[in-house]
Amino acid sequence: MKTNLFLLGLLGASLLAYACNNSNKAHINSAQETVKVESSSSSLMTSHSQPEEKPKVGYEILQILSPWKIIVWLSTDITQKDFDAINLPLGWVKNQPREGLPKKGTFAKSPGATKLGEFRIEKHFGHSWKHVATVIQTGISMDNKGLLSGNRIEKYHEIVLGAGKEFLIIESPQGERYIRMTRDAGRTKEIPTIPDSWTQIDTLLQDDWLIPLPNPTMNIRSDNEDSFQGPLPK
Repeated sequence: MKTNLFLLGLLGASLLAYACNNSNKAHINSAQETVKVESSSSSLMTSHSQPEEKPKVGYEILQILSPWKIIVWLSTDITQKDFDAINLPLGWVKNQPREGLPKKGTFAKSPGATKLGEFRIEKHFGHSWKHVATVIQTGISMDNKGLLSGNRIEKYHEIVLGAGKEFLIIESPQGERYIRMTRDAGRTKEIPTIPDSWTQIDTLLQDDWLIPLPNPTMNIRSDNEDSFQGPLPK
């Protein structure tokens, strides 16, 4: 059975063994400084599509094994107070607060699972967490001016965009399209700077739109931390 979430917009050897190696410590520190990703569950992500309902909030922590392997753990059973009280060691990061734009989203299974509805659940820091995504590549340059940066994420994820809402789509010079899914809750700039070689498309939906995101998904961040995901199916 799938796990439905009213939220959307990151093991091999143990973390301790990994962190004890000096070179790997440098990799972890570097990743913690640069990684800006979300599975788009997303951490502290609130949907505004149905204001009459109290939105379900999810919290994410990222387990950074290396710059090319970051495990995204999601919990919807803890409170904001619980989340704030968690003190994370080296190699772990709390995901930043996000505002979600889609109506809802569904994770079908954990990365690496063989059956639908199969999720890897582990206990970390006194709470149960579900593995919903794995970041496999970070800091991908999407344009020659450095305005857009990409992260590639393994996940089995589909979203529903609500009818009557307007969504921003950006299209690459190669014709690949990405939908804006989440926004930084603390942003100071409303309009993202999009490269001249890319196209912006404002889309007003007449009906709900179900989008099965590709696996892996490209998660693109703009200069104001808007998150665009895709490529969208043709």
